Amino acid sequence: MTKFLFLFVCMGVILPFIFLKDVYPFHRFGMFAEPVKHQSQYEKFYIFYKLKSQNKFTELNPQSIPLNANAFEMQLRKHHYQKKHAIFITIFEDIIKNKINLKEDEKLEWKWYHVIQKQDSKNEIDSLCVFSN
Repeated sequence: MTKFLFLFVCMGVILPFIFLKDVYPFHRFGMFAEPVKHQSQYEKFYIFYKLKSQNKFTELNPQSIPLNANAFEMQLRKHHYQKKHAIFITIFEDIIKNKINLKEDEKLEWKWYHVIQKQDSKNEIDSLCVFSN
């Protein structure tokens, strides 16, 4: 019985160290470790369109298409990081033209913005127009 108890205690103490992939957790949570800091940021994408003859841009809203807002945001992010802005916009150009009854020869002007707000001490917003035609 004592051998079984000794084996169980040894396995309880030694086994976690066998499955440990590296020694990094001991550095992070040691006696003199610094608190864990997370660099989080808020990222949002906006697409605006207007007729060449108009002055005011209109935001492309997923509810007006109709499309799920989360799916729309995911597709925006996907096409942004794959650098396929023009392909994504041509899909919605046909939808918008049909919705507002435009002729085939009328062109829309598009702007795609990538807005990043870093959660640091300055809490500043960075906006970048990544696509424009």
